[in-house]
Amino acid sequence: MHGLQSRYAFNYPTHRAVMSWLGELPGKIQARSQLGVVQRFERDPYALWDLAVSRAFSRRVRANLQFSNVTGTRYEEIQNVVMPGQSVVFGLDFVLWRKVR
Repeated sequence: MHGLQSRYAFNYPTHRAVMSWLGELPGKIQARSQLGVVQRFERDPYALWDLAVSRAFSRRVRANLQFSNVTGTRYEEIQNVVMPGQSVVFGLDFVLWRKVR
């Protein structure tokens, strides 16, 4: 098998940069923003931007809202396999009981 190489080896990024910000906004809202740029072998670079916010309403309830691929970038991690576009996920976390120390 000398000299053979997986056809998937060229799907890995040759260059990648990520910038993140995490902070607290007014109203006790926690926010995260992440912007990344990826370049794969012999393909044009593309940028992906994700945002997330969350807020605790009590010690037992927290709401989460996440936006993925905010700009709707069309990209392929594996050639000819188009990745999902924009998406939004909303969730609620409930703490039913806490461990007492």
